[in-house]
Amino acid sequence: TKESGLVVPCATLSYLLFQLLFSKEQRTKLAFAKLLIAISPFFIFGLFLILQKQQNGWYFFPYHLNNTNTNFEIIRSQFFDFFDFVFWSQGRYWWMKILLVAPILALLTNHLNWNSFKKSIIPLLLIFMLGFLLFSSLSFYMERYVLVIVAVASLLTGVSLEIIFKNKFWVLTVTTLLGIVAFQHLEENKFNNDFDLGYRREVKTLQSAINYISDLPGKKKVVYGNFPVYSAINFPNSGYMDNKNITPRMSFTNDLDYVIIDLLDTNSDMNEYRSRLRLVQTFTDGYAKAGVFQVIK
Repeated sequence: TKESGLVVPCATLSYLLFQLLFSKEQRTKLAFAKLLIAISPFFIFGLFLILQKQQNGWYFFPYHLNNTNTNFEIIRSQFFDFFDFVFWSQGRYWWMKILLVAPILALLTNHLNWNSFKKSIIPLLLIFMLGFLLFSSLSFYMERYVLVIVAVASLLTGVSLEIIFKNKFWVLTVTTLLGIVAFQHLEENKFNNDFDLGYRREVKTLQSAINYISDLPGKKKVVYGNFPVYSAINFPNSGYMDNKNITPRMSFTNDLDYVIIDLLDTNSDMNEYRSRLRLVQTFTDGYAKAGVFQVIK
């Protein structure tokens, strides 16, 4: 799994600690056994890291590690960008309204109180969502990294609809309407914050850029690219590089001939090298745009 999978045992451990602190009946030998079980995935992950080090030469994926943010402003900005994507984009702004109304109604109608809340799964889901958003904000911004939170948010929205309407017919009706609203916001001309989550457009532009360099005459070209080009040219199993006239690099080296840049990435790790690059070709499909740059030597 990805490193973000660590959020799951961390959230589970935090939830169990929450129950130990606020629920006396949970302070039993069984509760401490649950804590030990929650810790066990860390030992498995440690074994995975050892195997990864032996197989690949590194514990953590270097590209992700090198792009880890420690700047508070960047972390804060990306946190709210992710939050907006989960709770506002693709018509999900209605989810936010429902999630805000439901707990107020639940408290007013005694449908929810402190005792029932702390025993429910809702604290676990909230801890997981917050932890995942924080963890994701430490690296570069990509919507697909937080799709798991969209699934959790949809569960909470479903529970909220049950609290607000109670009648199954109205719950089904509103759920259908929410689905219709979502499908009205799938393309960038409807809501500019949303990307093609299937990366179909990205794939097409990157494949065109790779093919362009591969078809150039002469010796094999040494090529580097920022994400997602990085993965496309460095991992043959991705399907981009079959019999291509390209020698990939995992960093900006002095022997580079060309660089492929995803031009959507305004915070590209290539910005510091732009003075050494000359744009020779661009490939566009909808919002997606890739550029082929020749390295000036």
